[in-house]
Amino acid sequence: MDSSCQRQPLTRYDQIDSRNFAGASACHQRGSSLLVHIHAMPGGSIILPIRSTDHTSRLVFFMMCFILLHAHTAFAVGQGKEYLFSWETSSPQQQLSSDGTPIPPGMGAVFVPAMTVNSIEPQAIIQDDHNLEVASGSPGQRILVAPGSYTVVVGSGTPQQSVAIETEVLAGETTVLPVLWGGLRIEVVDEKLIPHRGSYDLIQIPSREVVGVGFGADTLEGEVLSTWLLPPGLYRIVQTGGDYRARENFASVYVPEAGFVRFRLVMDPDSDQFLGAGMLAPGEFGSTLVPDERWSYFLVAGVNGSLTQSHNVIGSSNQTLISGEVYLEGYTVFRQGPHLFSVIGEIEEGAYQSQPDGADHSLPIIKTDDQLRLDLLYSYMFTAQFGPYVRAAAETQAFPTEVMATEDTTIVKNNLDGTSTTEDVAANDTYRIAESWDSTIIREGMGLNTVPLDRRYITLSCRAGLGLRQNLYGGVFLEDDDPETDSWLEYSAVASYNELGLEGTIRAVARLTGWLVYSTDLELFAGFDTIQDPTMEWQSTLALRLSRFLSLNYDWELVRVPQVLAETQFQQGFLLRASVDIL
Repeated sequence: MDSSCQRQPLTRYDQIDSRNFAGASACHQRGSSLLVHIHAMPGGSIILPIRSTDHTSRLVFFMMCFILLHAHTAFAVGQGKEYLFSWETSSPQQQLSSDGTPIPPGMGAVFVPAMTVNSIEPQAIIQDDHNLEVASGSPGQRILVAPGSYTVVVGSGTPQQSVAIETEVLAGETTVLPVLWGGLRIEVVDEKLIPHRGSYDLIQIPSREVVGVGFGADTLEGEVLSTWLLPPGLYRIVQTGGDYRARENFASVYVPEAGFVRFRLVMDPDSDQFLGAGMLAPGEFGSTLVPDERWSYFLVAGVNGSLTQSHNVIGSSNQTLISGEVYLEGYTVFRQGPHLFSVIGEIEEGAYQSQPDGADHSLPIIKTDDQLRLDLLYSYMFTAQFGPYVRAAAETQAFPTEVMATEDTTIVKNNLDGTSTTEDVAANDTYRIAESWDSTIIREGMGLNTVPLDRRYITLSCRAGLGLRQNLYGGVFLEDDDPETDSWLEYSAVASYNELGLEGTIRAVARLTGWLVYSTDLELFAGFDTIQDPTMEWQSTLALRLSRFLSLNYDWELVRVPQVLAETQFQQGFLLRASVDIL
């Protein structure tokens, strides 16, 4: 063997550094052949025979050998065990030095290293000699206890399914636990890598016990994935309610000691069928929108439409009715440390038109929905639940508002300057009561923001502070008819006005199941001049997801603006919505 060709001696696998488990490589010359020997994995190797006939070609072969060996080395270093199962955090000692928890005199501490950041790891439980819990705490933080002997239970399952470590705690010192468990995070996405809250069962093999029910996270709504902490071993992932005997819709994963496994489960959001699954490398883990990114965004477009024709139907006129609505909703959120900035935009437009049979022309197009909304919010969160905010918002309508007369009608409009105008409107013709961009409501505010409840199934946030309102009605006409005057219909113009006062907002989202969501938004404002009679806007939606692109919504809205109208405004309706995610 030509020693100039050899990179390193062939070595048994148990002599190879475990940090480079791809193994060793060597280059040999046998007669007129060049042998490139590469250990591709533990217990396996690849031999590439290359035949040479002269010195020039042999030199080329040696260069190829050199390139192959160094390319293999780069692959091995990049794809070794330490890379594939690497933690998202720093070393235990670095974590400990970053934890500022003081140890009171006469006390000690236990430190459980954390494997992941921006995720939820189960709390460690510290038990005494009688298996009674004396303390608990999150990984990555000191857990204070009195000096003595303890058992520390680390795991996501029951104590019997977790790792129990006996340890001794001394006064004034911190005992760092050896990491005898492994970590597993399962990302649930659809075939387009959009994350969702699909559920699954995690089963321990060979005990065949269910460790627990896991859920994906909707990172579009700021949720984060939980991390399973498990005894090293083999686990099976099955559909919720399944068992270890599953022959379809299952996947298996091995969790090594002190290793963190990144796993992706591709699931159909409608049927919960498994479409694919597998372990990922750190560089490819995380879907399009991952919790660790500072920016997240979302944009959806939808349409509601109908075409109805009636001909010779008892109790109905012969006509063709066309109606449709389009909407575009989106938001972007920036998060970094205590800073939270969000921009929410919404456009909704809808109209209908009817064509009676035998009519000379179609009836006018009447809008059913016309709303443009923009909401900006910045909050500095002192804690995860509390911090000050500043906000600005505006809403308006883009098109004029027309009303169709059902019969010949005289319209009397009382203007802001005290004058009146009269207009005779024939049946099936329209008259205008608002111009484009009337009315426009602008809101500004600052105060305190709190998130008292933020769980997977329910989120509650509240804001309260000082607010400004610019109510730019622009002379919009509001029906103000006198019932004693049957010969005409009266409208009165609404004047614009500004307010300074107190504002409060309560928002809640309840995810009752994976396919039923209830959201509600209550906003109150009390001007200092009308503190006893506040305005109120209360909107709620109950959405039933029928498929990935289709949902049935029940919407209702309660509005009270005493400065404009004494009566409370109320509207409700059912809506079948079709939508598609753009971003």
